[in-house]
Amino acid sequence: MSRVLSLTVSLIVLLVIYWQIDFSGLLAVLQNCSIVWLVISLGMVVPLTLLTAWRLQQLAPESAFLGFAEANRLILAACVLNMVLPSKMGDIAKAYFLKERGHLDGSLSLSLVVFEKACDLLSLLLWWFGLLLYPQKDGLFWLMTSSVVLGLGLGCCCSVPPGALKCSLPWASKSLPRSSGPSWKNYSLLGVKCMLFLE
Repeated sequence: MSRVLSLTVSLIVLLVIYWQIDFSGLLAVLQNCSIVWLVISLGMVVPLTLLTAWRLQQLAPESAFLGFAEANRLILAACVLNMVLPSKMGDIAKAYFLKERGHLDGSLSLSLVVFEKACDLLSLLLWWFGLLLYPQKDGLFWLMTSSVVLGLGLGCCCSVPPGALKCSLPWASKSLPRSSGPSWKNYSLLGVKCMLFLE
């Protein structure tokens, strides 16, 4: 009964959304657009969806037994739900589906979805460096650039596997001056322990 009710509500929401569309204006826009570029832009959705599904499959632990077809279905379901649900809640529903189908438990599935969205944010931050070619650079531009670089650096540090931290941080402590070596070594060991705990 609850599933029928949810489907009914979803259909009502879709009907309200499509009722607001100006189909005559939409048809005029389609008639004036370039058919070649329209086909190319729509065709790019297919490899983008497949790559996103492959990324989800690679991010999931081996114990999840998440196949490529199942990952693709989850991505498509999340995309459809994002059209009708606010604040990208379709991705939260993806975590729910991961739990209901027995791939992961609730907390780990939600963590996987959050990390996946964090990867999306980092990829968007990388596009900011293309604006370095912009000719007019004022103080606000460099302030935003510094903020993006800082956020990108913090995001990359949070994405580093604990094994890499365990190898790199003690090596970095040896390259510091001898007076600051012991204190940095303590901080590095503390950082490794925190990352291993979060894992």
